[in-house]
Amino acid sequence: MKLALHRSITFWSGILLMAFICWAWWDSHNQVRNATWRAWSISNGYSFVTVTHFHFRGIPLITATYPFAATKPEILPFPYFARGKELLTTPRQTNQSMTYREQVAATIEGSPKKLGKSLVPHWLLLFAVALPWSALLLWRARRRKIGFKAV
Repeated sequence: MKLALHRSITFWSGILLMAFICWAWWDSHNQVRNATWRAWSISNGYSFVTVTHFHFRGIPLITATYPFAATKPEILPFPYFARGKELLTTPRQTNQSMTYREQVAATIEGSPKKLGKSLVPHWLLLFAVALPWSALLLWRARRRKIGFKAV
């Protein structure tokens, strides 16, 4: 019995989605892409997909692409979630030796408490797609195997 993966929509859609995530990961090492709509912003850069929620509404859809400002991206960064702290102190200065996550932590301290940022690394997105995709393929193969035995 052959699995016939080349005829499976599950197989090809998983390959396509994981190829897109790998391309976005590679692209995030070269430049930052950003899209903002109303109170939400999503950006791809520095090996992260960053989702930001602002404390105000009413921004129309804006997209932008720009080169790196400061640091080199990390290869396998950890996820990071931050909220504004409304500290009245002067924000810490950022420099090129800081990672992107350290820069976000330094700049968000003076932001309003309603501002939140989620930094999700591409490897985590890839894992979140690959795990259920492979489980679905295994389930499909097992189901086909049981189906052939019944015939």
